[in-house]
Amino acid sequence: MSEVKGWLLDLNVDHKGITLWVLKENRTMERVQSDYVPVFHVHSKSLRDLKRSIASHPHVESVDFVRKRVDINDTRKRLVLEVRCDSITRFRKVVSDLERVDACRLFDIDIPLSQRFLYHHDLFPLAFGEYSTSNGRLSTVSLLDSQEKIEYDLPPVRVLRMAIKTKSEFIVPRFSDELASVTFRLGDEKIVIDGDSEPNLLLELSDFVKKTDPDIIFTDRGDAFLFPYLIARASYLNMDWALQLCRDPRALKQCQFKLDGGSNSYHSYGIVYHRASSQFYLTGRIHLDESVGHFWGGKLPALVEVARVSRVPLQRLSRITIGGALQSIQMYHALKDGILIPPVKKNAEYFKSAYKLMETDKGGHIFEPRPNIYDNVLEFDFTSMYPTLMREYNISPETIFCKCCPDSKLIVPIIGFPTCEKRQGLVPRALDLVLRKRVKYKQMCKDPNIDPALKEIYKQRRAALKWILVVSFGYLGFKNARFGRIEGHQAVTAYSRELLLRSAEIARKRGYEVIHGIVDSLWLKNGSSTPEDHEEFCKEVETATKIPLEYDGKYKFVLFLPTRANRAIGTLNHYWGVFTDGSIKVRGLEVRRRDTPKLIKKAQHEMIQYFARHANNSNDFKRLVPIVRKKILQKYIDKIRKRNHPLEDLLITMRISRHPAKYKGSSRQAIAARQLHALGIKIEPGENVQYILTNIKSKIPSNRVCVRQLLATSTRYDVEAYIALLKRAFQNLTDFGGSEETKRFKKLEI
Repeated sequence: MSEVKGWLLDLNVDHKGITLWVLKENRTMERVQSDYVPVFHVHSKSLRDLKRSIASHPHVESVDFVRKRVDINDTRKRLVLEVRCDSITRFRKVVSDLERVDACRLFDIDIPLSQRFLYHHDLFPLAFGEYSTSNGRLSTVSLLDSQEKIEYDLPPVRVLRMAIKTKSEFIVPRFSDELASVTFRLGDEKIVIDGDSEPNLLLELSDFVKKTDPDIIFTDRGDAFLFPYLIARASYLNMDWALQLCRDPRALKQCQFKLDGGSNSYHSYGIVYHRASSQFYLTGRIHLDESVGHFWGGKLPALVEVARVSRVPLQRLSRITIGGALQSIQMYHALKDGILIPPVKKNAEYFKSAYKLMETDKGGHIFEPRPNIYDNVLEFDFTSMYPTLMREYNISPETIFCKCCPDSKLIVPIIGFPTCEKRQGLVPRALDLVLRKRVKYKQMCKDPNIDPALKEIYKQRRAALKWILVVSFGYLGFKNARFGRIEGHQAVTAYSRELLLRSAEIARKRGYEVIHGIVDSLWLKNGSSTPEDHEEFCKEVETATKIPLEYDGKYKFVLFLPTRANRAIGTLNHYWGVFTDGSIKVRGLEVRRRDTPKLIKKAQHEMIQYFARHANNSNDFKRLVPIVRKKILQKYIDKIRKRNHPLEDLLITMRISRHPAKYKGSSRQAIAARQLHALGIKIEPGENVQYILTNIKSKIPSNRVCVRQLLATSTRYDVEAYIALLKRAFQNLTDFGGSEETKRFKKLEI
């Protein structure tokens, strides 16, 4: 018997079971082998006959009767079969064979096997613990860590960043191009390998990785291009086995995982995203591709925090949506509660009359703002309102219209859905840890004595946890969510409408004027109120609603901006203002948009900073508008006319939603996509195109824009088009509605 103490860096499935890679405190890596084989469950009307049939399968080790909750709505456990294969490599084969049997339903069959291991042992990625081995095999695990920890130690990982250059005659590198050099970054050190021949380069690449022995390798487009390119070059040179980046003697080509399905594009919250057709999972090391993963943005503390709470290994987590992390949390709790996990959702929507549908299918409540500039406005925000509602009011697919509480007194307001009073639902249990940790991180970030570097880590962790909470509401009504039900989704919005109205009523009774309100935020005005009044108001609202309300601050001035169609109507999420402490809040403006050129963002940012430094109220703001127009706007207009800035600062980034050939119109992104297609560059829905405006009034569509790949120093851009974007950025910043006062002020507009 021997003990291995350290952090669980990664784990992977192999023919022997599960391999654990434990990073010890002295920074050496220990490989621990486990014989773990997961089980799955089968339900049928004729279990005894089915048991004999399954037991005769050549790769089934055992079949036992156990009791589980077949459906999440079950209040009692039912008899099912628990099937164990003779090895982990035969798991998929046995499942595939049984899926052909019509008389049975299979459960717990599509959970990633490495995650099943973590669930089974109550482990999570980068957990610190003791791993006892006997005859080289894992026998027991003693966890010396906790998901609850806020101040946890990270392993002493060595991070290596990797990039390549090719000898290409084309704009875009191709697999047929010869490798020119490899660049590594190890901390602040930059190492460039540019050997005399391509075979030597590949050998030196592998030797360097082996010598430096990194734990994490960062790449940019490693899945989509870098690693497939290296494999192609190694194959061309008959050096497949010489190209190794893992800790075990495994060729890079063996680390390639090809995704199933015909399309690499997918929809998420109305946006089309793209993913590479293959992914590369190293063994013994972590490969993180910074070009994928929408929630962590290349920030390791964010990824580690989500991995710890979701129990998803880092390499997989970095490549899935944040909804996959939420689903893992729910699956863990389901397995621990004896709930079987179906491969396909079975919760259909309850029947409702047309009137009931109109009553229930609504969003959150909104107090529409009047476009104007306001002084001394107070902002209050509910803390993670929707997920907190799910937890506090026990909203889950099995608790709405539950079978055990037909006379429940816990009724959803307005729509009248009864909710379970006897047991806490799966969704509230899954969200509890995430909610509590995010609140703690938020509190710690407010500590004035906190180290700035540590504060930044806490902010990254808090932001990552927020993503889980954001998608939790959508997943409650998502048609493919394992543990979703549309009635739960409707219950949340009904509660939110009721509680926002109740909060506004409390505010009015205390003498506040409601300026704006949207779902989980309130903007109030009361010139005579004090910080003590704000605190008492928050406490009263929390008592009445069970949802914590926070005072975010007081604005020196805030602008609620109008719609373009009608300047007398306010937009709901386009506003900006300056708090009394000098901090700035901006929503919906160009500076926050990813499709805005850098030059326009820079100009608007400079304007905002000028107003923030020199204006203390609305009168100051109005006085400064012509100054900002003359001093800053005109400066950037002159820059554009004189062309004394890089062309890259004018690039517009847009995500295409379809294949280039399927665009019927001549929108700018469609033209750019066609230009890329003409260059032989394959681009798919969800990928970005970058272009500059060359002549937007041209009758020939291809002359209107120029993609980044075709840019040259001689490329001429449309000066007036970019000046128009600048003027619009200025106007969007300073326009505050259609009142009489604003009409007089409109003379100052461009």
